[in-house]
Amino acid sequence: MSAPGWHPDPAGRYEWRWWDGTKWTGDVVQHGIASVDPWALETAGAPATHPAPPLPMQPQPFPTQPQPFPTQPPPAFHAVQPAPAPAANSNRRMLAFAAAGVAALALAIGAIVVLNGDDDATAPATTSTSTSTAVASTTVPADVEATLTAAMPGTGDVPADWVQYDQTEPAEPDFTSGYCENGNWAALAQQQGATGAVHGPSWDLPDGGWFGLSVFAFPTEDAASGYLALITEHADGCMTDPVNYTSPESEMDLFEDGSGDDAVWNVAEVNGAFPQPAVDADEVLRVVFEQFISTNHEGTEYSTVFTELQRFERHGRVVIATWLWGDHDSVGFSYLPDWLYTPNDTLLDSYTAVVRLTVVGRLTSAGLV
Repeated sequence: MSAPGWHPDPAGRYEWRWWDGTKWTGDVVQHGIASVDPWALETAGAPATHPAPPLPMQPQPFPTQPQPFPTQPPPAFHAVQPAPAPAANSNRRMLAFAAAGVAALALAIGAIVVLNGDDDATAPATTSTSTSTAVASTTVPADVEATLTAAMPGTGDVPADWVQYDQTEPAEPDFTSGYCENGNWAALAQQQGATGAVHGPSWDLPDGGWFGLSVFAFPTEDAASGYLALITEHADGCMTDPVNYTSPESEMDLFEDGSGDDAVWNVAEVNGAFPQPAVDADEVLRVVFEQFISTNHEGTEYSTVFTELQRFERHGRVVIATWLWGDHDSVGFSYLPDWLYTPNDTLLDSYTAVVRLTVVGRLTSAGLV
């Protein structure tokens, strides 16, 4: 993104912020009203030149349902077994770019890669296990990964209207993706000496969200705590310096088929970590990851925002990571589709509470917590 122009505000405070060709400025627009909101990195005392606000949006191509590509889970860093077809009202569909190639990794941090996995790959547990009387074992299980897999919620452990999208798979490290492209969750866990790591199932939710979880086990509580510190360091690494790149419509697939096929999308990725008071865990960390996506096609500006809220909980030497994804604030299209969804921390916390009791109870019984 080298040419000056209006783009979605990476800070998320306004609809549009001016990019002067080298840096973000304080010139912003909200609902067609121009104002000034100083950007932290804008040169102090530099003479201000205020560009004209962007033109009102003119309805053009219809949007298609965007291909979701969350940052970390479900990740591009391992093969995901094909899941059962989502329900008719699902807001999710398989990505067209299924190969784990360089182009897919460059497209989005954590883009889903759907490959045929090993037929013997583990699946989420389908039987409920009471956690009210769970007693910690004194013996560490020999196969930590299998223990983590068995602890994942199954069909009977979540509400009946949650539609499962992905199954449980081992979490494979990739050192070229993740926050600021400096390593995914599994890669950072490996740096902390993780003894096991799995990406659990994900679900399409009745309110339109997409929710899932991952679990990482470590040899000591200090190592698990160090993992959260590493997540914080990496997530904050490009908070004020967005990762910017372009991607063609053929890969983004945001327009209806036959419309805007030659469009090129600008993507700005921003993330940040925020430690929280721990109530139901030993430590709690929140991470916000957002992709601000925009293009100018045939004189009309289009944009949308992908947001993934992430919650990390440390329970002893185990870290449970949950996430909630949504696509929202789409502008410029001919209509606003009903699958738009804005995630928030309250929703993420409520869904996390649904799976926490099952997972922590089973891990406690197995001796990992």
